[in-house]
Amino acid sequence: MVKKRKKRIEFFFLIILVATLIGSFVLIFLGHFMLGIIVGGVFMFLANFISRWFSGKNDEYVYRNIYETNKDRYNR
Repeated sequence: MVKKRKKRIEFFFLIILVATLIGSFVLIFLGHFMLGIIVGGVFMFLANFISRWFSGKNDEYVYRNIYETNKDRYNR
């Protein structure tokens, strides 16, 4: 159940990222430069947040994997 919820959250963030990126370009091409730049800033903020979140999850996975494979060495 928890994995399913996490997948939904990841999918939701992916949809929001794509929508803000496309929206930013459309607004700029339509001539609404200030609003397009603001939406582009939201896109960059979300992309940064998500990349840091996945990076942290990846680091945690690598640490746990190393710990599990070398348990005897660390628990002496």
